[in-house]
Order: sequence, then C-alpha cells, then structure tokens
Amino acid sequence: MSTTRKIKEVIFFSYGDSADASTWSNVPYLFTRTLEKKGITVRRVNLYEGLNGITDVADKIIRAEKKILRSKSTFRFKMSRIFTALVYRNIKRAVKAYPDAGLCIFACFDFYNKFSDTPTLLFGDWTLEILVRDRLLREPDSPEARYISHQNKVMAKAEHVISLFPHSQRLMLKYCPESEARHMGMNVINDMNPQPLAASAIDTIIGNKRDAGKILFIGNIRYIDGARRLVEAFKHIRRQLPAATLDIIGMTAHDLAAESIEGIRCHGYLRKDVPAEAELYYSLLTQASVLVNPTHGWAGYSSTIEAMYYYTPIVIAPYDDFTTEFGKDISFGEFQESDSSENLARTILSVLTSENYTRMCRDAHNAVAGYTWDRYVDKILATVNP
Repeated sequence: MSTTRKIKEVIFFSYGDSADASTWSNVPYLFTRTLEKKGITVRRVNLYEGLNGITDVADKIIRAEKKILRSKSTFRFKMSRIFTALVYRNIKRAVKAYPDAGLCIFACFDFYNKFSDTPTLLFGDWTLEILVRDRLLREPDSPEARYISHQNKVMAKAEHVISLFPHSQRLMLKYCPESEARHMGMNVINDMNPQPLAASAIDTIIGNKRDAGKILFIGNIRYIDGARRLVEAFKHIRRQLPAATLDIIGMTAHDLAAESIEGIRCHGYLRKDVPAEAELYYSLLTQASVLVNPTHGWAGYSSTIEAMYYYTPIVIAPYDDFTTEFGKDISFGEFQESDSSENLARTILSVLTSENYTRMCRDAHNAVAGYTWDRYVDKILATVNP
C-alpha cells in the first residue's frame, strides 16, 4: 500500500542521532539534510534514546557469556524482546507528538509504525538473515532465527521497503517476498567536501594522481584482514616504487602493527563534520592514485564509490553487491580475489603503471557521477508519492 499525500513532514528514526554526521557512515545525516533542503520538516528520533545505559550493560554481559560459550552468534541486546518493547514505546510517543507527519522513515528493518495510519518506509543495507546466511555462510542460531522472523514480520507490515544495494534487495525478496523490497536503481555518494571539485582542475588532479604513487585504504577495524594484507603487499610495492606511500583512514598504526614501516601513515577515524579532519580526508581522497580494499565479503562500498567520484581507480574484492551494480569486468580498476600479498602487490602495480590510467580515472568518476543524495531522495519521494 502506498500513500498519495504530499509529504511535508517526516519522522526519521535511526540508531544514533541523525543530526550527527558520524552516525552510520553519514547516511542518516545526509538523508535528513537533503529532505530539509527540499522543504520537508524532519522530526529526528534516536532509537537509543534513554536506552544507552541499559544497552551498554546488557551487551557487556552478553559478550561475556558468548566468550565463555565460545559462541559466534551476532545476538546483541538490541535484538531482545525487551529492547524491542522499549523502542516501540518511544516510537508510540513520537508518532503521538508529531501527528502531522506524512511518513515514518526508519533507517533499519527492525520497526514500523503500528500506532497510526502514517505510512512506514524502511531503509537500510541488508537484513540479519542476509548477514548470517550470505555473509557469515551459516545457519542462524535460535536467537538469530527469532530476530530474523521479527524483521520479516516488520517488513511485511511496512508500506515501503528499500535496500541501498541491488543484490541485497534480491535476497530480501527471496527470503521475505512479502516485503516487496525495492532498489532505487542507484546508490549515493556521501560527499561532505566543503570545497567541491572544480571542473577546471580535473586534468591537473588526474595528472598528479598518476605521478604520486599514493595508495589509500579506508575502513575501520572490521576490515583489518584486508588492511593487514595490504600492508604486506605494500612492502613488495616499495621495492619497485620506493617513493610509494600508503595512507590508512579508519585504523591506527598500532591496530596494524605498522608503526615502524616506512611510507605508511595511519590517520584513525576522520570525521567529515570536523573541518580540519574533513580537509585531511578529502585531501587524501583527491590525491590518491588508487583506493585499495581487498577484504573479502565486503570491501567498504561507500568509501569505494566516493573515491571513484574523486577520479580514483580501485582495487577491491569482487563482492556481490558491487559486481551486481557495476559488473564483473570493470574499466576503472581491478578486482582482487587472491589472498596472496604478492599477487595483491602485482595488481596494484598494474593499475599504477597502466597505460590506460587516465581513462581509469575518468571511468571511475563517470560510473558514479549521478549518485547524488538530491537525486536519490527524489526517487524515494516519487516512490511514496506515485
């Protein structure tokens, strides 16, 4: 079911403050800011409101129990019946407080508005079932199975369900056909550069990239296996390109035991809403010769397409959501399937020294040039206002 009311006000529910750019890779922040730019009033609701304390304590207990039991379960307090009941209490209050809202947007697949006739739009990347079955490659345990059932019931009740990724959307339809999950035919670049690229500077930027030998990795501790492999590959690269450098955003040198390796600079997490950190982030992105993330299963989609927008060729693992969107043969870099650091080094060097390097840069940008939040939100509004 869809609504024909013109949306003038929405209630936006997210895990964390959607006014904080660090929440979920900048997605809620940019989503809500774009809605506001279009003249829509946004009522922000943090799903953790009033629950941070109990969540932290409960998760410590759960982690201790899982350690004792040697359990690899993904279960957390937010997947419990208690947490669900408490959050629904907050949702009920919000719906009552903002009766003029024309849409409830949830940046997750965990809840829907069951307290009024205001329609629900669920928006996210993938469900728990996809994580367990298709990323972790195992059957759900009992607590996971219960929460998967919960998510499926929520999606079946919601008027609109949207996945950011095409392969995930297909899996959502496979596991829960009642969700009628959609993909918008595009993704979005979480660009927050205070000084956007000038068209007149592109030729110079590409020329500088080619000559710089700057390798860039973006990813937090979840991507540490890929980062470690890249550090080993970098040692091989330096033997052929002594001036090459490796910048790592999202982890520290201590995380990677790379304190004494010449040419490696680790910057930790950089916030895009902090001017000095944003300046450094976009300086590294603009100057990078190649973005590399060989982590299997998921190689940092958001950071990858943002690097591509900045005319940066890529070397990444060929995970399903990326290949579904861009194909298994790409003209703007290389896919890396081997676990060998020597092989990874050869792949990176082949990109850095390619006679088609300039074309790779331009093809990378052109592949994602239309992935703007303005266009994406227009597509979503057209979905809820057919």
